[in-house]
Amino acid sequence: MRLAQRELSLISLTVVLVIVALLGFIGYRALQGFKANHDMLIAKENLHLLHEAFFNYAQDWDQMYPPADRWTDSIAGYLSGSSQPGGALASLHGPGDGPEISYVYNDLAAGYSLDAHGKRQFDPSRLILLIERPGAGPNVHVAIPPQVDPEAEHALLQQLAFPHGSDDPQTAATVVLYATGAYKVFTRRDLR
Repeated sequence: MRLAQRELSLISLTVVLVIVALLGFIGYRALQGFKANHDMLIAKENLHLLHEAFFNYAQDWDQMYPPADRWTDSIAGYLSGSSQPGGALASLHGPGDGPEISYVYNDLAAGYSLDAHGKRQFDPSRLILLIERPGAGPNVHVAIPPQVDPEAEHALLQQLAFPHGSDDPQTAATVVLYATGAYKVFTRRDLR
């Protein structure tokens, strides 16, 4: 009889431990999902603030976006959001799962004219302005062609890092800002 009670207690303890471990795993996955969603929300807000800074810069400089080699310095005075921890310049960095996320400027957007009757070379809804990249320093820039065909999409894929939700490579995501101010969330799965 005593042995049966001991076995029953051991089985009960095992069942409780399995349930606690399962709940812990589910809670951890939910927390990771919440963190990834929160990071994406902050990244979108940062990109919104950065687009406003680009737009305001262009209003003062002949309707043209800043040069690529000093773009962060050029728009720094136009950034708002001083209520953020770190002040207005905090929007130059985004949250992610690893190293600090910075934004990389598209060389083809440098000198881009907002004036529809002026020197527009590209459709602004297809011209990428900024992408996210972990560990990128200030004023980093790369050439990303306008997204008009599969070759341009392949070139974009080569430039992207996927810093949000990187624990699952297929659903890891990144946010891309277009010259119109619209942003798009890409996952690795989207670009395959």
